[in-house]
Amino acid sequence: MAVGGMGLACWAIGSIGQHFTKNETFARAVSAPVRLVKSGVNKAANAGKKAWNTVKSWFS
Repeated sequence: MAVGGMGLACWAIGSIGQHFTKNETFARAVSAPVRLVKSGVNKAANAGKKAWNTVKSWFS
């Protein structure tokens, strides 16, 4: 059962990889949400850094 599950997982990953490299529309559909999340995380991190620097300046 475990071997079958691993085989199924490998097949699924391979199929996704094949579609990602051969199908431009699929690649864009997968990449767009990833870029959106990355952008949001970067904005949140930058806001956190700015807030931390503001708090640090109060004690300098």
